[in-house]
Amino acid sequence: MSALFPTPQHNWDWRAASNFICGGTGSGMMVLTACAVWLGTPRFEAAALAALAFIGFGLFLVWLEIGRPWRFANVFRNPATSWMSREAWAAVLLFPIGTLGVLLSSPMLISAAAALGLLFLFCQARMLHAAKGIPAWRDASVTPLIVVTGLTEGAGILLAAMAAGPPQWLSIAVLILVCWRTILMLVYAYRLIGSKVPRAAHQGIRTVTAIVVLAGGVVPAGLLVAPVPAFAAALGGVLACVSGWYLKYMLVCRLAYTQGFAIERTPARGAAPAGPGARPGWPR
Repeated sequence: MSALFPTPQHNWDWRAASNFICGGTGSGMMVLTACAVWLGTPRFEAAALAALAFIGFGLFLVWLEIGRPWRFANVFRNPATSWMSREAWAAVLLFPIGTLGVLLSSPMLISAAAALGLLFLFCQARMLHAAKGIPAWRDASVTPLIVVTGLTEGAGILLAAMAAGPPQWLSIAVLILVCWRTILMLVYAYRLIGSKVPRAAHQGIRTVTAIVVLAGGVVPAGLLVAPVPAFAAALGGVLACVSGWYLKYMLVCRLAYTQGFAIERTPARGAAPAGPGARPGWPR
């Protein structure tokens, strides 16, 4: 009977979650690095390299998760239908263009790498949305939540790295992003709590929402608008980033319950009317 109830998925583990974490952070860093270039930052190479390192490390971890790692080339075969294939192709273009942009100190190439990083991040978000068998992933609100979370992580980690004296535009960007993510997190939780996810996921969604909204939204926003030292504002960047990592880990590894089974009507013998339907593990 327990097989009828929604159960946690086991196909993706912490390594897959790490790909979403590192890929989102690296993509966000690359986008913010491109912004910094056009806003007059003279040296951007270290930030761009760190962004590429984050993305590469995430892809390496997810490669370790593959049952037969040396068949990884199969992921490139279906870009017309698979968001995972599109993510892989975006990465293939991102790494050489980003590396060349660093070597040549080229703002145009870094901007192209940022566009590819944003595409990579969007593909990751769509991968979750396309997994229709996982109720916590298939709602449309997950796509903007993952994209904005990645940008928030990248901006937050750059703000933390510039603790000695971050530029004002970066602090403003982090403030806008944490507020935006907080709104999207509340929308996501509002849409899912109720009949859209199994009962087992309800408490987890409430807990994640509270942590992301408070520790990843209210506290960083307060630190960024209050007259506090630069290192305190940098702490806001750390919280903005780490709360995003927590959200993605929980979303992939703890809240990802399967659909389970349901019947519309209970069978009855002979001419007796059919009984009510059953949907084990779901709210009535």
